Amino acid sequence: MAPPLLPRTELWEQLSEAERTELETWIEAQKQALRGGARLNPNWQPTIESWARRVLGDETLQNRPERALRVAEEAVELAQCMGVGADQLHRLVDYVYARPPGTPGQEIAGTLVTLYAAAVSVRVDAEEELRLEVERIHRPEIEEKVRRRQAEKRALVGGGDGGNTISERRFPLLLTDEEKMRYPLLAQTVPWALVAPHADQARRNHGQTLERLAERGGLALCELVAVLEDRPWEKMHPTTSVARLRELLALQGEPGTVPRE
Repeated sequence: MAPPLLPRTELWEQLSEAERTELETWIEAQKQALRGGARLNPNWQPTIESWARRVLGDETLQNRPERALRVAEEAVELAQCMGVGADQLHRLVDYVYARPPGTPGQEIAGTLVTLYAAAVSVRVDAEEELRLEVERIHRPEIEEKVRRRQAEKRALVGGGDGGNTISERRFPLLLTDEEKMRYPLLAQTVPWALVAPHADQARRNHGQTLERLAERGGLALCELVAVLEDRPWEKMHPTTSVARLRELLALQGEPGTVPRE
């Protein structure tokens, strides 16, 4: 017997043999359909595109990070109502971001396949639920609510850029108490624009995105300099790190944030 396409989770164990077979058969059929060029209802995408342009605006619709954040929000809400804990999601985020990124088309297809499989697991007709949701969001009061919530979400988690433009964002320095005493005028943040071009090096050195590193307090002096110089991390004397960081900041035209001993 071929191995199951789904992991043997607790939910899987609760299914009967007939239900498992039906689910596996359905998922395989969906995968084959996607490979063969089959489409969902061809009217859904243009219908939703037209709605989004009218309600959210072209700029918001074309903001890829913001669109991705909204997909993630819905996925998290689905996971929450299906019994997944926040700690599991945090571990999953670390796992995903430790791997190389995929491509939008491939990941959208994967999202659709897993979403339909989730619909089967809770015995929901995904197409019918989508039809009802599209009807609902076209009601004037719902459209107004969507616009209002869009602004609230941007204020809370940002619009794909952390809520600020890249020129306004700051990346934190993780300083020791000794460093704070030794360099009292040392700026404790640097411009995000200085660090952003070196995101790949940060991932290579630390296995995390810049956003995740910032959430955890930032980088130490020598760690930040290594990232900015696109090289592996190595231990440096704080004074050497400060001097090099001053040079890099000056090149960016940031005299007001140049650290001074």
